[in-house]
Amino acid sequence: MRNRSFRADRSVSPTVQLLPSSDGRSLRWLLASPSAVVGLVLLLVVLVAALSAGWLFPGDPLEMAAEPLLWPWHDAAFPLGSDMLGREILAGLFHGARASLLIAGVSTALAVVLGVAGGVAAGYYGDRADRVFGTLSLAFLGLGDPNVASW
Repeated sequence: MRNRSFRADRSVSPTVQLLPSSDGRSLRWLLASPSAVVGLVLLLVVLVAALSAGWLFPGDPLEMAAEPLLWPWHDAAFPLGSDMLGREILAGLFHGARASLLIAGVSTALAVVLGVAGGVAAGYYGDRADRVFGTLSLAFLGLGDPNVASW
């Protein structure tokens, strides 16, 4: 018969580090990657554009602001010109950044929630659920990139 009074040593229990280390190693590792730096700079530019859209372009971006089909840099007030309806293109870009960030945030949150729920379900229910989720993920990978035209 087994000895049921055995207690695991609590001092060696594994811990999960949820936040990056405070000594800056994670930040140095991130900044060492050129693609990560470019991605962070682009995200920062879009974020600044979205936050400053209401201040820089207080009017409705869908209103007619200039003469139609104004060429870029033809008028200093409209650096990117206007479209065929006379809407300022730069104002549309800045206000459109808000919608783009909202869509990106919602889709990322939804992907995280569904991925965590699927991983927890596969881990809890075991082999059969693990095979189902594995097959589903392989099926989605097999579909390929929908943006690439297949000839």
